[in-house]
Amino acid sequence: MRNDDLNELPEWDDDEFRDEDEEGEEWKPNPTRDLCKAMYAQWNHLLIVLNAAFDSLKEPGEDAIFSKDHLEDQKQMILGDAYEVGAKIRSSEVGLYIIRMENAAIIRKNA
Repeated sequence: MRNDDLNELPEWDDDEFRDEDEEGEEWKPNPTRDLCKAMYAQWNHLLIVLNAAFDSLKEPGEDAIFSKDHLEDQKQMILGDAYEVGAKIRSSEVGLYIIRMENAAIIRKNA
């Protein structure tokens, strides 16, 4: 199994963030986009580790404190928060300060 098959986040596409008003200015450095791209790549690695950790969990026995359903609910909650962080990292490239700050608050909460 390849590592790329363990996460479900889409690949980063620089063309998705191009603005028609910025045509001809591709040569200019964009540190915010570069940082978002690097953070998104790191989050992809974290999702691979998180998915592998959940795959390695054993099913609880009869004397377990938590039921199988409870553990599955917790797993889905954690993975849902993790995927939301990936989406918020991608949408932080929009450029509006207030959206970036809102996304940062959600990322801090979920991470």
